[in-house]
This record gives sequence, structure tokens and C-alpha cells, in this order.
Amino acid sequence: MCVEADKLSSFTNSTYVFLNPIIITAHLQPARSTFDKIKDEQFVSATESGMQEQLMEVDAIAANAGKASFENTVVALERTGQLLDRVQRTFSNLNAADTNPTRQKIETELAPKLSAHHDAILLNSKLFARVQELYSNREKLGLDPESAYLLERYYKDFVRAGAKLSDPDKEKLKK
Repeated sequence: MCVEADKLSSFTNSTYVFLNPIIITAHLQPARSTFDKIKDEQFVSATESGMQEQLMEVDAIAANAGKASFENTVVALERTGQLLDRVQRTFSNLNAADTNPTRQKIETELAPKLSAHHDAILLNSKLFARVQELYSNREKLGLDPESAYLLERYYKDFVRAGAKLSDPDKEKLKK
């Protein structure tokens, strides 16, 4: 799809996001970025797309009607957020190596959004129930040391983030 720059404004946000070189690069060449084609402003939409994509992935794990298993919960969680990770690594490295006022403003704008995003994952009751079920039965799962550590890390991350709090306390924490 080739679009002239003056016609971009007529496209929907999702089409614009599709044309975002950060996202295109993330899906086609995970090891490289095309820095010459990336504009600072595109990091905001790419980050928002990455957060949305990860929340959909996480919601699918949480809504899985099957019994929680290491594969369909922990491994699945490990696979979520690839676009967001890619965008954030690219932005972080670019901002650290060649910062400017626009990038600093973007970093300030995205910080609370990313914090709320992580809260949405770690305070997801259905998702935590799956992780907690696995953690409670970890001795029976026959996990290798690396997998056992990964499960323990996820469980502790959820607990430290407040997953065991009551719903009203979770809402207070989010503020």
C-alpha cells in the first residue's frame, strides 16, 4: 500500500498505525529498526498499539476456560507484548543515545500510561487466579528449575503489585 503523505490524514487511526514504521519493523525485522524512517511522534501510537495488543493477549489467557497449565498460562504470558517490548526497547535506546525535548516529552507522557498498563495486567483477578493455582500446585507440576523460577517470579510480581488486595484496595492502588 503506497499512500501520499498529504492523504494520510484521511485514513483511520488503525491504518495510520499500520503505516507506522516502528510497527512494520517490529513485525518484519525484529532485530533491526529503520531509524531513518521513524518519527518521534510515532512512538506514542506504536506504544498505544502495543499496549492494546498485549491486553488482548492477556485477556485471552485470563479467559481461557481450560485448566491452568504452565504452557497455557506462564509460557503464554511470556509470549505477550512482543510489539510493546520492541517499541519500548527502540524508544529507550534512541532516547538514551540521542535525546531531545520531543523524546523527553513523549517519555513523560507515556510513563503513567505504561504504569496503568502494567497495573491492568498484574491486577487482573482472573489472570492471577491462574498463576496462583499453578504456584499453589508447583510441586506437582514437575517443572525444571528454570520453569519453576519463572513461575515463582510471576507469582511474586503479581503479589508485589497488589493482586491479593481487595477490589476497593486495588482501585486505590491504581490512583
